[in-house]
Amino acid sequence: MLEQNLQINQRALVHGRELLKFIKRNFILTYGDASKRPDGAPFMRDGQEKFHRSKKRIRLLRGRNVSGKTHAGACEAIAYCLGCRPWLSKTDPDYKTPFEAPVIGRVFGEDFKRHIEGIIVPTFQGLIEKKSIRFERNNNKAISVMHFQNGSKIEF
Repeated sequence: MLEQNLQINQRALVHGRELLKFIKRNFILTYGDASKRPDGAPFMRDGQEKFHRSKKRIRLLRGRNVSGKTHAGACEAIAYCLGCRPWLSKTDPDYKTPFEAPVIGRVFGEDFKRHIEGIIVPTFQGLIEKKSIRFERNNNKAISVMHFQNGSKIEF
């Protein structure tokens, strides 16, 4: 019985190492920083450049409370809807996003009232001019879709 448990644990360890290698190849792990950039840029904050510039298909941004995870995610979602990262110069190789607008995105949160309405939607609203977007409200009068002038939209 003990030998069998050791074999199972060794297989799990090998599988765990393979999984870790896969994650390192396909994900980018970085920490955001809540401090504002010295140049006053409204989008990217210090510590998030690696996240925004990554060419990986799947990216994970993790960090402590109020470290800029929602801010970075909102910036990237807006960039995909616009087809470019407006906080970068047009000559920057990462200015264009991998997809051309219009696109449809979906943003999820832990709960609609507290997380989506209370944190995520206000973050989006603070990052883009109101004249560039219009909001659609659901039956509960909460913002549920953000429409861009180019036909892109984000569903909450």
